Amino acid sequence: MRVQNKMKQILLFILLNLSLCQCSELGLNTSSTARQLDPRPSGIPVASGVLTPLNGQSNITGNALIFLQSPGSYILRLEGLSMTWEAGLKIKISSTLNGITQSPTLLDLRFNSGDQNYNFTTPGTSAKFDFVYIYSTQRILDYASARLIAN
Repeated sequence: MRVQNKMKQILLFILLNLSLCQCSELGLNTSSTARQLDPRPSGIPVASGVLTPLNGQSNITGNALIFLQSPGSYILRLEGLSMTWEAGLKIKISSTLNGITQSPTLLDLRFNSGDQNYNFTTPGTSAKFDFVYIYSTQRILDYASARLIAN
């Protein structure tokens, strides 16, 4: 009986600590299908575009906006995003700097709907943003793209 009580205590302790830990540190998927409503960044976007579904996806809507925060520091805002959730979704931001294509910036998509802000940096201060993609690491396909137009 004492062994069972001790095991229950240990199990309760483990479960409590798991609920308090940063689950992403354990490799667990912490993304959510809840609607996210981040506040809109201040200022005027330097580039924006409308998300267009690709590769058989039909249920993706929203806008991509990029806000300059300081030289080389930006916020990507996905506004009004709505799509089906899938583990491992990424955001790819393609850009050029002084006419040279840069390696895409990759960010983890946190939510499948709502308004979301993502901080990122670029080398130099004269980046031109071309596209934002929502990318499936499971299917190795772009699910949506937004052609960015400078504002």
